[in-house]
Amino acid sequence: MPQPTMRSMAPVPMTYNMAPFASMAPIHSQYGAQNEFGQYSFGYNAGLSARNEMRDAFGNVQGSFNYVDANGKVQTQQYVADALGFRVSGTNLPEAPAPAVPQYTPEVASARAAHQAAYSEAAAAAAATPATQ
Repeated sequence: MPQPTMRSMAPVPMTYNMAPFASMAPIHSQYGAQNEFGQYSFGYNAGLSARNEMRDAFGNVQGSFNYVDANGKVQTQQYVADALGFRVSGTNLPEAPAPAVPQYTPEVASARAAHQAAYSEAAAAAAATPATQ
C-alpha cells in the first residue's frame, strides 16, 4: 500500500470581510446593588447617556435617564411607579394645555341663577323657622 506523501505548502494569507460598525461610547461608571427584601438600585454613566433606578421594599420604583438627542440637546426623563400608577416627566414630552374655564350658554346661566335664587329663598325660610325639639 502506498504511503501518503506530505507536500509542503506556503502559508496563504486570509482576508476577512467585515462590515463597519459604530463604536459605542465607553461606560465611565456603573453600579448595582440588591438585597433579600427586593430592594435594588442600579445605574450607569456613559458620557452621552446615563440612567439610574431604585426600588424600595414596598415595590415603589423611581428613576431617571438622559441622553443626547439627534439635535445635540440633552433630554432627561424622570419616572415613578407606585400605588398611584406609572408617571413620567421629561424635557421632550408635550405639556397638556391649561384647562379652559367653562362658558355657560344663556340658558344654563339663567337656570343657574334661578336655582341659586330658589336655594337662597329656602335657606332664608329655614333660618327664620324656629327649631323644634
